[in-house]
Amino acid sequence: VADQVLGWEMGGLYGPIQVTLSASGWNNNQQTVTVEGVESTDIIYASNVLTGDEANMKAQFEAYNGLSPVGVNSLDNAVQFTAITTPTVDLTVQLMWTR
Repeated sequence: VADQVLGWEMGGLYGPIQVTLSASGWNNNQQTVTVEGVESTDIIYASNVLTGDEANMKAQFEAYNGLSPVGVNSLDNAVQFTAITTPTVDLTVQLMWTR
């Protein structure tokens, strides 16, 4: 039966932690941030964290929506983000991951 259940061997849930994607840190619409403990086979879940006044939160929300929905990839001790449109504001992102 175990081979018929999706995620049967899913391990623990790690995080949450917050990372900042700086507006100046994008190169070819990609940015990699160090996240100790992440392994290249982990599955990353990202959500936006809005900060500041209403105008800042709107800008962050729009920038977060410019990230590629399939462009969050785990590396060894890092997470790589890919944007469809390059964000022009700093973004705070909350990460959790499973292995």
